[in-house]
Amino acid sequence: MQTVIRNSYNPILKELIQCYIFFNHTHGYPIHYTTFPNTNLCLALYQNNQISYLKNATENRCILNKGVGKFSSRIYAFHQQPFQVDIHAEVDQICIIFHPGALTAFTKERYAALLDDDHPFERIFKEDSSVLAELFAADDQAKRVVILEELLVKSIIWQRNEMRLGKLLQHIHSPLAQELHVEQLAKEMNINVSTLYRIFMAEVGQSPKKYLQTLRFRKALDAMKYSKKVDLTAIAYQHQFYDQAHFIKEFNSLSGETPGRLIHKISLEQQQLVWRYDTSGYVTSQLQE
Repeated sequence: MQTVIRNSYNPILKELIQCYIFFNHTHGYPIHYTTFPNTNLCLALYQNNQISYLKNATENRCILNKGVGKFSSRIYAFHQQPFQVDIHAEVDQICIIFHPGALTAFTKERYAALLDDDHPFERIFKEDSSVLAELFAADDQAKRVVILEELLVKSIIWQRNEMRLGKLLQHIHSPLAQELHVEQLAKEMNINVSTLYRIFMAEVGQSPKKYLQTLRFRKALDAMKYSKKVDLTAIAYQHQFYDQAHFIKEFNSLSGETPGRLIHKISLEQQQLVWRYDTSGYVTSQLQE
């Protein structure tokens, strides 16, 4: 399977869109891969695939088979569980990866409703299938990005600094941010904790406490994947875990693996996508700047 990751060209969209990911699988063998909890959100677009999405307390899994319709779409959240993908057909997939809370810059639709929708692309952008036809007809990723960005720019209804959580999320993700607590975040927004909870659930899909937990996990995972020698005690201390035992327990609850075991199983795709590729098939990747 070929994987290409491209970043946004547009300075306005850079604050809203983390990247675009293009998956292309033209061989007949099945593929299984796993990605890990993150704070972002994915709008996935498909051509000629049937999608089964299973999400509950114990499972977050997407199953792709050969479809009978032409275009389909789905929103995936990766917040508290590994996201598993089973591919049983040829795939031409386009993913728009939104920064946390950024989907609300393009739609007033409720987050929970979009997660349950079988056609969220049409619901968000109010477009018919002609846009998707043009998008999938483009013969390279650069042209596809141009089409996506034209659609996204004209669909913006809120700028990042106008969104309720915009400035707060920028502060949370700042490299200078120290250990954060829910009460502190509510105070910075001049609201009470219960109101902050409702806003987070509506715009991000997680409670503030779970969001901070997932963010801490991702920072620890980033530290591990770039370290030549993994020092779990140092990583636990640097990312505000109580101790190494707390770090291992929380890491295992979010990834299904201990840090020591997972680090030997994951692959890093173009310095952006961390995944575990569980198949006898192969992946080719192409870095685009």
